[in-house]
Formats: sequence, structure tokens, C-alpha cells
Amino acid sequence: MEEAEKAFQEVLHRIGASKRTALEKKAFSTIARLIFYNGLEQKEITNIRIGDVLQGDSILAEITPTPGNGTTHLSEEVKQALDDYLRELKPNRDFSITPDSLLFPAYEGENGVRQLHRHFKPFLGFLTFDDLRRAGADHYYKTLIGNGVDLLEAAKETARQFRLQERTVGDISKGTTQRAGKKAPEIQPSWERIQLHSRNLLKNPLNIQLVMRDALER
Repeated sequence: MEEAEKAFQEVLHRIGASKRTALEKKAFSTIARLIFYNGLEQKEITNIRIGDVLQGDSILAEITPTPGNGTTHLSEEVKQALDDYLRELKPNRDFSITPDSLLFPAYEGENGVRQLHRHFKPFLGFLTFDDLRRAGADHYYKTLIGNGVDLLEAAKETARQFRLQERTVGDISKGTTQRAGKKAPEIQPSWERIQLHSRNLLKNPLNIQLVMRDALER
């Protein structure tokens, strides 16, 4: 498993192992997927509405997190997570859900981003929100390259999916302008800081089990 995917799976593992309610776990796992697979920012997560992702009873194939800033394609995994979350959300609401209702109502208002950051940060470990987005772009880019997509086209598609400048994709995935036929370069995203600070893992007892598990897998 590549480092980007591994980092993402650790986030999902922490969410699943937390003492949050079933609804909160589904909400957080959906948020994690929207960040990793679609590059949503914190403000976009707090502003997105039911009607932005749902039409009738069907999850949309593409969404526009910020009007005028492009669309992003929802994978089957993300669509399933959204569907599971919405099924859990509806019985837990004291009022009817409309297309204009916030997708994540717990983070409504001017303090929504701050609340989201505080609640979600424990699941990130040494990562930041931006690190998870970059890890997602890394994973998406590498997947395209692995499927035989030309380096330049892979960079363009990654920029479209994550609504980034191609130059930003180049910062994440060094060497994307190499000629076709050359080996895809190793990507050095900012979440590389985890490795630099790995010696700090054992200072937190909560991380010891994860470190031991990783060692056994190797």
C-alpha cells in the first residue's frame, strides 16, 4: 500500500476506533473521503448543502463545492459513504431535510470551520487538513500513472479533480513535465513530515499499537 493511501486508511481507522456516535463516525468518514478523494477544504465542507450532492434519491456524479471553481467527480466509494451518512442523518433530525439543508449541520454558523477543525484534528495524527488533501492528490496522480495515463495528462486531470493549479500539482508531484515513457517520479507531498517526526510517535501511548501493527505487517 502506498504511503498516501496508508495515511488515509489510518485516518479512517482512528475514526472507526473512536467513541463517537454512529452518526458522527459516518459524518467524519464521509468528510475524510471528501477531503482525500475530492480535495474539499474546511470552508467548503461547512458550506456544502444536501442539494449539492443529492438529486431526488440519487447521489450526483459530480459536485461543485465552490460555485465558479470547477467540479469534482465523486467515486463510487464517496457516493456510497454519502448515501450511508444521509440514511443515518435523516432519522436523527428533528425537522425535515431539504435540498438547502447543510450536509453537515453540526458545523453551521461562523464558528463552523473552527469546530470542524477541533473535532476532526484528533483523527489526523501528525497530518493537517492540507496534508490530507495533498495525499489525496498524490494518490490520484499515481493511480492515473499506474493506469497508463501520460504524465502531463495525469497532472491536468489531477488539477481538475482537486481544483488546483497545474503548477501546484507539480509542487506535489515533482517532475510531472517529464516526457512520456519515462518512469513516473516519486512524489514528495508535504505530509512527508510524518516520517521526519516518526520518533515522536512513541511519546503518545495511543500510537504505540499502530506502530507495532505496522512493524508486524512489514
